[in-house]
Amino acid sequence: MRRKRQKQIPLAPAAHGHPHAKELEAMAIILDEHPEIAELALGDLVAKGVSPDLGAPGLTADFVVRAAVLKQMLQFSYARLAFAAVDSIAYRKFLELGLCDVAPTKSALQSNIKMLRASTWEAINKVLVAYASPGCA
Repeated sequence: MRRKRQKQIPLAPAAHGHPHAKELEAMAIILDEHPEIAELALGDLVAKGVSPDLGAPGLTADFVVRAAVLKQMLQFSYARLAFAAVDSIAYRKFLELGLCDVAPTKSALQSNIKMLRASTWEAINKVLVAYASPGCA
């Protein structure tokens, strides 16, 4: 049946089987299975001697890692990454942004991602290499 117009937009987006969405889902599973990655990032995002429980809530360490991975993988500018976080259902799901969550601005993304040190990325890479080659670790 074909109608002139859909009266109500569905509340939850339908899952889609696009290969890129499946790739993002697989990456999200790996990040979920390795919480130590977010723990490594948290060390860079929280100032020395400051409790992470104090102050205004900032972006989570997990979100910052996921945003950095997405930016690098797709070669996005911070402005494009901010738009993708607002516009794309697949990217919002990967970033774990809820339907009503406000996406961060390009400047918030930039300042947070830039806080992750090279040594932290090296440690994250070691976790991922160990995961990818379990017999060699």
